[in-house]
Amino acid sequence: MKKGLICLSSGTTPQYRLDILRVMALPEGAEIQFRYDGDLIDAASRLHFGRDQKHDTPALLAHLDLTVPVTTAGPRPIHPCRHAKLIASEELGQFYILRFRLGAFCQCSDLDGFRKHLATKGPQAKDGKLEGHWVFEDEFTKACTTSNEMGVWQASMKDLGKTADYDKESFFFRVIGLYRRGSDHAVKPADGEYKLKSNTEYEWRVFHFHPESDAHQTSSVSTLIQVNSMSDDIVPVTSPELAIDSSYDLKSFHFRTKAVTATDYTSFTIKFQDVVPTGSVGAVHPELFLPLKVVPSWWRAILSVLGLTVLLFLQQYISATAKGGIPHHTSYALLGLAFLTALVAVYALKKPL
Repeated sequence: MKKGLICLSSGTTPQYRLDILRVMALPEGAEIQFRYDGDLIDAASRLHFGRDQKHDTPALLAHLDLTVPVTTAGPRPIHPCRHAKLIASEELGQFYILRFRLGAFCQCSDLDGFRKHLATKGPQAKDGKLEGHWVFEDEFTKACTTSNEMGVWQASMKDLGKTADYDKESFFFRVIGLYRRGSDHAVKPADGEYKLKSNTEYEWRVFHFHPESDAHQTSSVSTLIQVNSMSDDIVPVTSPELAIDSSYDLKSFHFRTKAVTATDYTSFTIKFQDVVPTGSVGAVHPELFLPLKVVPSWWRAILSVLGLTVLLFLQQYISATAKGGIPHHTSYALLGLAFLTALVAVYALKKPL
């Protein structure tokens, strides 16, 4: 069976810690980027990455727990997070940039056995130093199957929440997806980008919970979810600020796309603002970037041009024939002028000149 890639990240820096939270929060089909020093990648994979020869290779993105002091010998626990597919790799001197398209979450039937299997390849402490690779080839699809069940995601977050990297998190969250109004089928991104219809209402659904939420502890508002787009073609229907005011809840943000006449490439950002500052230096919560495009309805645009052409032509024709008939070529000229005016009105006047 074809081997895939095990790609590890840790909590040794704020960026790496937030990367794992992004991996677990982004909807399926979204894209994320990891970066590695060449020494952290096994030699065979490093050669392929430099030539970008690993397109569509399955990958398992995982968290490496380095909170145990390096003076303690042995392997470090690996927490499988999510299946993905490598879509691009680039060599930049001694560094390598890997870009993944996210798939389903991991469900490992024998997690302890899988960890023991990976221990021979992954990083481990020896003589006060951490040795081993953070990116290496392995066949993992049998040990860790795919699942998008909420229970599987919650179990993974509870497992992560037990580590020192994430045990202080006030909540975990997941973007369930983007939905068209009245539909329970999520819009699937293509090549990491959402395609939205013009003049249509949609909603983002975001679920949050705390691993100890079974205790039903009361929670005051401490964090706001902010859902924003910089495009003028995106009109909020509900408030873009959603309060995390309970131990677990499903939040939604509704918006409407305008009737655009040209494709608008834009994006949404989902970020968090603590009502009470934490005092920490740097970002505490991950910020998500979700690219999208709003495509025009061509039949609506065509009907608008034709309807406006008829109205403009009739207005000019009635005025021109008020004192008698006019030649056919004048009628054609009026029709052509009306058509051009309609094109300008529908396609040009909505954009700054």
